[in-house]
Amino acid sequence: MSEVETETPVAVEEVAVPKTKKARKKAAKKVKVAPQPEPEPEPEPVAPVKTSRGTKMTDEQKTSLSDHMKAQKDMSASEVRSMRMKLMSRMRKGMTLAEAKKDIA
Repeated sequence: MSEVETETPVAVEEVAVPKTKKARKKAAKKVKVAPQPEPEPEPEPVAPVKTSRGTKMTDEQKTSLSDHMKAQKDMSASEVRSMRMKLMSRMRKGMTLAEAKKDIA
């Protein structure tokens, strides 16, 4: 007689599937799934930090600006304030009063 190879029968586990939707949801909650380890998030690039908004005005710049603003008699109060703020922002960047006035106009 010839030798016949026989495979061992594999037992398949029968799982009872509930018939209603509510019962299936309940059964799904009971089954625990092993949590997958989350990959480490990549560090976000750090933006360069600004050290200061600008430099402070020197005493010389302050006096030249105040003298210039006192001479402005033909402007309204809001126009004077606006002009002063524009000049100050440019003078903090290192411009002189004449350069700042040229830049605004």
